[in-house]
Amino acid sequence: MERKLPIHPWPLGIILAFLVIFAVHVYVIYKAIEAPYELVAQNYYEQGLAYDEVIQARERTAQNQWTTEIQYAHDAQSSQVLVRLQDRETNPVTGLAGTFRVYRPSNAEWDHETRMQEVAPGQYRANLNHLSTGLWHVTLVFRDGQETLYAKTTKVHI
Repeated sequence: MERKLPIHPWPLGIILAFLVIFAVHVYVIYKAIEAPYELVAQNYYEQGLAYDEVIQARERTAQNQWTTEIQYAHDAQSSQVLVRLQDRETNPVTGLAGTFRVYRPSNAEWDHETRMQEVAPGQYRANLNHLSTGLWHVTLVFRDGQETLYAKTTKVHI
């Protein structure tokens, strides 16, 4: 007569507990890698004092319902960015002063800002130093005198 040994749930429970712990560790590592990491700005105090202006610029941007299209072209020596700015009826928006800021989360030395020139109605161009490949935070700001009419920050992978 053959005797069957009872199967205990403890070995299975221990294995499952280790698998759950391993899965939690993998999830935490994934979230840590995917989390945005941004360097602190050099003039963070001044930016904090001017935050009301940022809020007002965002409200005007939402009110205007303008759209932008960014085209990036580069060669071995330089890079150019062409920004098309249109109102809600897709008419070109002209006569504004624009700035183009690029911010590299991994290296603060590559951050810079340049003015955009209007090259055609509603088309603004910025000449940049060569941008390396990777993730960039791009901020477009269009002003009419002192008032900011459009401000948008987006992430671009070049």
